[in-house]
Amino acid sequence: ALDANPRALTASVAQRAPTLARVLARALDSDPERRPSAREVASTLAEVQRSRPSDEAALEPSPFRGLAPFGVKDSAFFFGRDEEVDELLARLHDQPRVTVVGPSGSGKSSLCRAGALPRLVEQGAAILELRPGPRPFARLARRLLDLWPATMRELAGIPVVDERRLESNLEEEAAAFANALRERPQLLGVALRQVARAGEHALVLLVDQLEELITLVDDAETRHRFLVALAGAADEPEEPLRLLLTARDDFIARIAE
Repeated sequence: ALDANPRALTASVAQRAPTLARVLARALDSDPERRPSAREVASTLAEVQRSRPSDEAALEPSPFRGLAPFGVKDSAFFFGRDEEVDELLARLHDQPRVTVVGPSGSGKSSLCRAGALPRLVEQGAAILELRPGPRPFARLARRLLDLWPATMRELAGIPVVDERRLESNLEEEAAAFANALRERPQLLGVALRQVARAGEHALVLLVDQLEELITLVDDAETRHRFLVALAGAADEPEEPLRLLLTARDDFIARIAE
């Protein structure tokens, strides 16, 4: 991210592009007569761009996400919300379930994914992250099988079809597990508690953009069962298991119905 101090920015640029750093330093001069023209700035920028290796330009991450939310990999560029992150972590410490609610575009996902999750990982927590999508149980089942395959197969009573783990077999297992989770919503809590107790640190399940249950899932019974599964997944403050949700404020009433 760009430093709030322009002098520090100039010093940082000087390490890679001394010519550009000199132009920037002149642009910050208090005397307008000493500042470079727009043509000189444009020319310098073009020269710097030409001198950069194309692979470096392609691989260097941009701190500007536009309208997209910040993710865990963008945490180095996520600034200015330390107090909110601290408050969120404090609530997760004391409460088994925490829901971050706000208008669309207010930064709920970024706060959780780029703010809270990296801090939780630093503390040793395991993270399970997903959005409901149009088939929430299928998505949940696949994520659980990807992370803890042996535990999930045993709990759901799914036999190992082929030790070569062909993609078709994985799809069959995921479909069977998704059906088990839907038919027995309490299975999610059982599975996550078993994983959490086996580890030395907490397990955090982040379900981002919970409103997708309303906007993408047509079947009311599936919506209800998924919410029942989440409600039973984390309900004891003493357990090393936490549920973190984000939802748009204009969908909260419909989600709670």
